[in-house]
Amino acid sequence: MKIYQFKTNINCSGCISNVTPYLNANNPIKSWKVGAASPSKVLTIETATLSSKRSKRS
Repeated sequence: MKIYQFKTNINCSGCISNVTPYLNANNPIKSWKVGAASPSKVLTIETATLSSKRSKRS
């Protein structure tokens, strides 16, 4: 299992509710959480198959 952390600007329950459907719909994501109360606002994602490399979109 891989764990990735990303600094975000998610800072309230409204922001979390906006991203929840997208993160929950992404099947490779096993679990995720946002430290909205902490100053760093880190999104932590746990996955078995996703890579940290950005894919190129056409």
